[in-house]
Amino acid sequence: MKLRISLVVLSLILSTLIGLSFSQRLDSQADGAEKDRLLIGLSMDTLKEARWQRDRDLLVARAESLGASVLVQSANSDDTRQIQDIQALLSSKVDVLVIVPHNGKAMAKAVKMAHEADTPVIAYDRLITDCDLDLYISFDNLRVGEMQAQYLVDTLPIGRKSRLVRIYGAKTDHNAVLFKQGQDNILAPHIASVLVFEHPIPAPLAMGVGFAFAILVWSLMGKLIVRQRIPAFIITLGGLLVFKGAFWLVIHNSTIPVSEGNATNIYALRTTYYLPASGGYLLLVVIGALFVLAQVRARRQRREHGFAVEDFEVGFLKAFVGLQGLLLFAIVMNGFRGIPLSVVILGVVALLVYVVTQHTPFGRNLYAIGDNEEAAALSGIPIQKVVIGAYALLGGVVALTGFMQTAYAGASTTTVGDLMELDAIAACVIGGTSLKGGRGTVMGVLFGALIMTSLLNGMTLLAVAPEMKYMARGVVLILAGWMDVAVAKK
Repeated sequence: MKLRISLVVLSLILSTLIGLSFSQRLDSQADGAEKDRLLIGLSMDTLKEARWQRDRDLLVARAESLGASVLVQSANSDDTRQIQDIQALLSSKVDVLVIVPHNGKAMAKAVKMAHEADTPVIAYDRLITDCDLDLYISFDNLRVGEMQAQYLVDTLPIGRKSRLVRIYGAKTDHNAVLFKQGQDNILAPHIASVLVFEHPIPAPLAMGVGFAFAILVWSLMGKLIVRQRIPAFIITLGGLLVFKGAFWLVIHNSTIPVSEGNATNIYALRTTYYLPASGGYLLLVVIGALFVLAQVRARRQRREHGFAVEDFEVGFLKAFVGLQGLLLFAIVMNGFRGIPLSVVILGVVALLVYVVTQHTPFGRNLYAIGDNEEAAALSGIPIQKVVIGAYALLGGVVALTGFMQTAYAGASTTTVGDLMELDAIAACVIGGTSLKGGRGTVMGVLFGALIMTSLLNGMTLLAVAPEMKYMARGVVLILAGWMDVAVAKK
């Protein structure tokens, strides 16, 4: 009876939220008409240097004196975080977006997102390349480079060879590129240079090679763990350091965009494509029909095998509440730009993992090994084969995660994926997965990931300082570990 009442109450709550979502969409134009104060979004690379703090204070003071408000975000020189900051500013419905980019190439994606939200973009100090920028405000950086080089030419002794050492700025700073071009304009008759070109590989082929390589590497790591009896923590941690160093070597400690200029490929589409409204609702109908058929089939199979079956009313309420949740999700997403392709990918991966872990012998064997390895061995389960297979599947998931995170940032950079391993651990444990093995569900992990994402995005929306973000993540990770131990004792 309590379960039925809880489901009815939950259904009423979801119905209310669905109605509110519809009414909010109808009233959005009226709400927009009431807005009369200009809202400026300022996304800054960093606030570590006094120069940027001074620029921020001057801009905010001048804007407020003219009757405007300014929302400020600082990315702490992290491209991925700057993309998140800009998404948060766009969600706040800013009227204009000012960007001081850490990486001019990577922020081309941010300009595209802003234009899709009908928000003009101003690049301040550093140029954002490969995009249709509305305005660029800076010094004449070419002229600055020419003046620097001309000083050298005028100062160095005539008639004697001189050795010049030029220290350029960061490769992600387009101003440094312009300084160099200005210097070359003056120094070209005096020096020689070599251009190195990188030959691109088609995105599908590159992704396929990366996917296969990840599965191979993680399979080898699984073999080391089960055959050499090396602790998994040591192998995975060592692999993290090795792969990160190799990754930096591959990208030359620079930024490699996922697509050239404004071109779009299969790599970039995974995080930039949204299903149209009709496609989203059609997908909802298909998922709902499959969900109902799966529930009916499960009830029939339990009856055929003589197992207990829950009351029809309870099963109906569970299915109805699930469908209401899907409908609410589709309405909210279509109120923005549609259901993201990345969500569809997440759903497909979650479904595949659910089928493998819950409806195949491999999945049941995996749970048995995690719960009690000795008992699983005595039962005849091929432990080494199952564990190596699990690491191979993990390699595929790791590769897909890397593809998605890189596409989300718009480029491969040295900061892509930083600390994501800790967030993943916390999400799994919060969702009920045991660190010792033998316990965990797909829905639980998705719920834990939702909590972690809400926490991180919430801190970004509130402009929480980076120091406090690190502390919050650490506290959550510690609490997650404590929860795992507490649940294991019961």
